[in-house]
Amino acid sequence: MPQHASVLRSQQRLLALAAVCQAAQLVHVLATQGEARVQQHYADALQASLQLGLSRDWAQDPAVPVWLADLEAQPAQWLHWRLGLQTLERLLTPPTVPHGRPSIAARREVQGHVQRLLRQSRRLRPGKSRPAQDRLAALLKQQQVLEQRVAFFAGDLNHAAVLAGLAGLYLSATQHQKPRILIRGQAMHMSQPIQADRLRACLWSGLLAAAAWRQAGGSWMQLLLQRRALLEYLKTL
Repeated sequence: MPQHASVLRSQQRLLALAAVCQAAQLVHVLATQGEARVQQHYADALQASLQLGLSRDWAQDPAVPVWLADLEAQPAQWLHWRLGLQTLERLLTPPTVPHGRPSIAARREVQGHVQRLLRQSRRLRPGKSRPAQDRLAALLKQQQVLEQRVAFFAGDLNHAAVLAGLAGLYLSATQHQKPRILIRGQAMHMSQPIQADRLRACLWSGLLAAAAWRQAGGSWMQLLLQRRALLEYLKTL
């Protein structure tokens, strides 16, 4: 692979991983601090993640998703995933005592979400077996129906009906997977159906980002071996 292409592919993997981290961080903040907190501080991040949930590029393996393929033509893409890039940098940096136990606990929670999303994304790889093909075809049909719903509600991704559709995609994609992602938070932020749907909508976004990371050549071994280099590159951003 030419050097330029290799650098671009590394950037694509980084941005996809940042998108996974952004979804995981949003889930944590939504569950512990509520939707008002997210809308106040991370509204753009939430919008970017929910928008990713409409992407159907995951079904075109091994092609690199469109939202990653145009990094050079659309450098502003990095801004959409700033929260994810910051979250990834924190996860790669060894925790220090001054931050205290609550910070370390939050870090572990988000890290756990990221790890499970990366594992769950294996189910989105197009398979050769008939059951796998039927399952993915059903997901694509759900997305097509959801696109019509989004258009009906004038592109409002925070509409209750749209969030329910995104949440349904996540549930359909992971219904037979164990262990499930366990979300810890405050009951007041998680008990209402629309809040539960918003959490699952973010998880669906993270699942698609994790699939994109794999499509761009991401792997566990690579992540372990390049941890330090990845952290140094993040600091330059």
